Amino acid sequence: MTPGELPRREGPMPLVSDERRQEQLTQNAPRWLRERLMLLARGLRGVLVRPATACVPGSEGLHLAPKLAQGPLTAFIAVTEFAHLHPSYDGSLHIALPSAYASAASTAGWGKPSVSSGPFLLFGPRDEAELGVVWTLLQISYRHARGRSGPDGQWIAGVNE
Repeated sequence: MTPGELPRREGPMPLVSDERRQEQLTQNAPRWLRERLMLLARGLRGVLVRPATACVPGSEGLHLAPKLAQGPLTAFIAVTEFAHLHPSYDGSLHIALPSAYASAASTAGWGKPSVSSGPFLLFGPRDEAELGVVWTLLQISYRHARGRSGPDGQWIAGVNE
């Protein structure tokens, strides 16, 4: 999916806290969708689930094994952490996206830049269709962290692991 192909998120934007540690306050992801997203993320090659860095307590960080973390510094929230999922009462996630995707996701209503100008706050999925979009954006972040995406965030052909 190119940035221009990102579908528009239906409905109004959820309310989010404006504190340094942002949380999604309304339209939260059901627990089973958050768990499914975490299961998918755990299946990505080299992903290690550890406590998140500088985040809401109970968040789970998605880290890359150091030898696979070949992306630019902007592909990481901290060290090898490229995303983290907030606790189940929230369901949103912070994610390091290539700038073209962060801009497109913001325009399409999928999230907003973090108040600390750090990672992108991606709203939690409310249903299966939204899970598909959130999962796609998480994979784009993963590829970016792996150093396997071009300047526009597209997957480099032949590197599908």
